Amino acid sequence: MVKSRISIAPFLLWSSGLIALDQLTKAIARANMAEGEFITVIPRILDFTLVYNQGIAFGLLQGLGTWLAPVAIVMSIFAYWLYVRREPNDRLQALVGILIASGAIGNVIDRIAMQRVTDFLNIKIIPVFNFADIYITIAFVVMAILILRPEPKTAAESND
Repeated sequence: MVKSRISIAPFLLWSSGLIALDQLTKAIARANMAEGEFITVIPRILDFTLVYNQGIAFGLLQGLGTWLAPVAIVMSIFAYWLYVRREPNDRLQALVGILIASGAIGNVIDRIAMQRVTDFLNIKIIPVFNFADIYITIAFVVMAILILRPEPKTAAESND
């Protein structure tokens, strides 16, 4: 069976758009808030709180930021590989690749430019985060679903 080619244009367009959204929201937070300041959006549920993170998503591994930029670049290469190696109709795996690359690059831009990541979304039950963190979290949830979903039955198995 000949595998059809997968266009990288959707990967580049979606990733670029998601990275731009991440960077725009971070820039708005930095321009309109002082570090530690919070703006209540939904009382006791959601605030905008400007903090800077030198670790990974949700404030984990603080102080390892300089080591994380190369890891993020490797993650982005892996995400691209996932995207191009998938079956052409596997939209979930395409989504995983796009989200991982977008999240990793969104945060690596901050690490390179500022040596720390801008976080501003504060849902009271978890550490402060940003859109890049959301992308990576969704990607890992979808990846877990892909790994745990049962394999479809073949025609021969269905006739048993």
